[in-house]
Amino acid sequence: MREATCASAPPDFAIFIPPRSSSHDHSCQSGPGEVNGSLRAGVAKVAALLPWREFLASPKGGQSQGRNRRDGPGKASHAKWKTRSGAEEASLQTRGRMLTYLKYGNGKLQMADALDDCQIVRVVAPSNTEMALLGDRLNIPLDFLTAATDRDERPRVETDEECRLMVIRIAHQRGGPDTPYVTTALAIILTPTYIVSVCSEPSLVWEDLLGGRIRLPHPRDRVAFLCALFMQIARQYLAMLRLIREEADAAERAIQHSLKNEMLIHMLNLEKCLVFFTTSLRANEPIWERFRRLHGRELTEEERDMIDDVKVEFRQAKELADIYSNILSGMMDAFASIIANNQNMVMKLLTSITIILMLPTLVASIYGMNVDLPFQHSPHAFLVTMALSAFMSSAGIAFFFKKKWF
Repeated sequence: MREATCASAPPDFAIFIPPRSSSHDHSCQSGPGEVNGSLRAGVAKVAALLPWREFLASPKGGQSQGRNRRDGPGKASHAKWKTRSGAEEASLQTRGRMLTYLKYGNGKLQMADALDDCQIVRVVAPSNTEMALLGDRLNIPLDFLTAATDRDERPRVETDEECRLMVIRIAHQRGGPDTPYVTTALAIILTPTYIVSVCSEPSLVWEDLLGGRIRLPHPRDRVAFLCALFMQIARQYLAMLRLIREEADAAERAIQHSLKNEMLIHMLNLEKCLVFFTTSLRANEPIWERFRRLHGRELTEEERDMIDDVKVEFRQAKELADIYSNILSGMMDAFASIIANNQNMVMKLLTSITIILMLPTLVASIYGMNVDLPFQHSPHAFLVTMALSAFMSSAGIAFFFKKKWF
């Protein structure tokens, strides 16, 4: 085989072309017009993986030595990786996906510049190629990462050699009119060196922890740090339950005088959100006992107390979600009857008005016939018919008020 390189390709990458006759020998240096379409596609595909290639070339914590054996160009790309700005390295954007490094300092989480400086790796919605590179670099089983990116994954705890996987359901605010609050799966993968967080959606949990409002234990203390993380997840549940309650109260105030179904449909969507929450919180319950045995040692009394605090917080969120779900279900039945009653009242009012307006119409219809009628030759015939119409209408209104039909 022969090797053709392109000036637009990243360093230490080469595109291999099957051998052909000498009349077809050419390279990318001959000008863009002579590069065939398949070569361009190959270069673009390689260039798209550049951030993850550089991530793979980082020297710490990996097992794939074969990928780091290129001495010349590989060292150059590693130097380029080191010279990137901290903000650019801290949050790599690869086709809209995010890889973030977090480090611990003064009781808070901070953005780190590179993998060498961090204790936590946060990954959001990685592609299949990125999962393969990440698993190869950090020695994580691929099925752990695949399960982590499934938003419908059930909570579970799994161990594979030195890696431990813990999947938990977390609250997520979608922001749409249909089911604005849902749940998704968050995977915590524990390796000997790093804590890796993988989620299919950008989670607000890490944003709150990065805000610095909560003092955290050092990630070296895995039990204490994970308990603080799970406590924040439980608080997210409680915060979104309060938002659901506020929206339900606003819908309750608006629906009392409503004749339409918009508020009722909105309450139905809120009830669906509560179903997601109660189901996820119930599914999270069995993992706490397995979390006690996850670390392969006997926990201290303080660590057991921290796990019990997490269980209490999640139990409170579950009970609150059950209460709100029952209240909302009863409110929907009651408000469906209220809307129907409001419509009946409007129909009764319109029917009463129709009957009252029918009485003057009846008098006018009688005096409009071409037959001999009383007072037809009187100069006061018009006033007589108007007075009769007014009297009959007034009598009808008084009758309806007496019967409380108005």
